[in-house]
Amino acid sequence: MAFAVDGGWAEYVVVGAVGLTRVLTAEHRNRCRAIHLGMCPLGYGLNFVGFTTLMTYVCPALRYIGMFLAVVLGAAWWHRSRIEKETGRRVGIRDILTARDDPRQEFGADEEAELQQHASDSNIDDEAIVDAVEDDMDDDDSDDDRGDTDGSGGSSGSKDARRDGDVASTRG
Repeated sequence: MAFAVDGGWAEYVVVGAVGLTRVLTAEHRNRCRAIHLGMCPLGYGLNFVGFTTLMTYVCPALRYIGMFLAVVLGAAWWHRSRIEKETGRRVGIRDILTARDDPRQEFGADEEAELQQHASDSNIDDEAIVDAVEDDMDDDDSDDDRGDTDGSGGSSGSKDARRDGDVASTRG
C-alpha cells in the first residue's frame, strides 16, 4: 500500500504512528493492529490543525513534562543514595553476624559494639534489622542445602545453634 502526501508533514505522522504503535504494544503484540488503526487517524487529524497552532500547545506541554521529569529524577537519585547507605549497613551487619557464627573467629565486645552501631544507624528497629539479616542468612543457607551436589544433604542448623557456638555439630 503506497500513498503520496503533498505539501505536509503527514508522512512523518504516519511513520511516527508506526513507531509509537510498536512502543505502545511492546508487551502485547496482538494489540498492534488495533492501536495502529487508532493512531493513524489521530495523526492525520493533527495534520489539519496546522504546525504553528500545534506547537503553541505542544511546546509548553513538553516543557512542563520535562521540568516534572527533572524533579522526579532528582528525587529518585536522592532516594537511591539512601538505599545504598542502608544496603551498606545490612552488608556490615551480615559480615559481623557471619564472623559471630564462625567458631574460628573471635567475637568480642568491639564486634558487638560495631553490630549495635550498624543496627542503630538503620532506619529499622535495632532488633528487627538484626533478625531480618539473620533470616536472610538462614534463607541463603537453606538455598545452599537444596543445591547440595555431593549428596551429603548437610544442614547448616538453626540460628540458635550457631549463636550458642555449637556450629561444628550443625555443619554436616
